[in-house]
Amino acid sequence: MLTHMEQTATTANNLANANTSGFRKDLLLFDSHPGREIWRTDDPTYLDINGRQLPKYMGKLSTGLTDTEVYRDESYGHMIHTGKPLDVFLEGHGFLRLETPLGERFSRAGNLTINEEGFLTNPEGYRVLGLSGPVSITGKEVQIGRSGNVIVDGETVAALSIAHFEDVQQLRKDGDNLWRNEGTAEVPGQTAVISGVLEGSNVDVSREMVNLISQSRHFEMASKSLQTGDEILNVIVNQLARMPQ
Repeated sequence: MLTHMEQTATTANNLANANTSGFRKDLLLFDSHPGREIWRTDDPTYLDINGRQLPKYMGKLSTGLTDTEVYRDESYGHMIHTGKPLDVFLEGHGFLRLETPLGERFSRAGNLTINEEGFLTNPEGYRVLGLSGPVSITGKEVQIGRSGNVIVDGETVAALSIAHFEDVQQLRKDGDNLWRNEGTAEVPGQTAVISGVLEGSNVDVSREMVNLISQSRHFEMASKSLQTGDEILNVIVNQLARMPQ
């Protein structure tokens, strides 16, 4: 039941972020608890050639499931054409590098804006980092080129710092659609920046709804099994114990 609750929470989070730019859905991976071998040890019909009693192997008993880890689906989300020059789609496996109070964080969400101080930021107000620090923009006409160059009034003023990682599964969600690096190495990579386009989430709402219904039914069946076990135990303790010897 606890495993199905975790699975339902993961699916619900995917559904809640179905419209979040750059969101990657999570998958909960399972494993079984170590099984127990069942042997019949008190049956005198199983004897060896010397008449000694042998245990009879009856099979293996499953002891249930446990969630092992959360695996992130790294497939691209759908492309959303907006025509806005500060909306960018990262064609590749790179991440925007952001400056936050807790240190560098990373994001696939390309819906950028310019704050009151003239810095390029994400929707939560965190500054987008370029190769030489936070990207500052002073001018009117802003364009972002395919190579990540930030062009203001026809002049290149900065270049986006795109991060690539050896194992993206080592990145952990940190709120505000951000990721933090928990030890994987940064590696060279190639990611093209497409302006005027956003990456949607890769959540398939129909599939997630089907998963949610299935998980709810599995939880219900597990609950009924537990209830049945309690009822059987109640009969053993409260009724059979009262029977005359």
